[in-house]
Amino acid sequence: MVQKNVLFVGETWTVTKFHTKGFDVVPLGGFEDFSVYLKKGLAPFQDINITHIPNHLVLSAYPQTIEQISKFDVVIISDCGRNTLTMYPDMFKVPMGPTKSN
Repeated sequence: MVQKNVLFVGETWTVTKFHTKGFDVVPLGGFEDFSVYLKKGLAPFQDINITHIPNHLVLSAYPQTIEQISKFDVVIISDCGRNTLTMYPDMFKVPMGPTKSN
């Protein structure tokens, strides 16, 4: 049996809600993971290995080289924003940008 490696990116999000009841405001939040539906649907197929990267980990965990992405036969990107994929991994490090030498 030939194994197929699938990279599944996205289908997760955090939720922030504010319930306003008169003068009271109640913040609520949570995490939703809809990747379970694809993973559950493919679970009976023993020849499919799924690696899932939730949206909040894409910036740091998405393959950065041809060698890393080549480990997968299929890449599925679902409900993952463009900015999440195109920002560079070190964007939140300070100082930002290339180091200047004098």
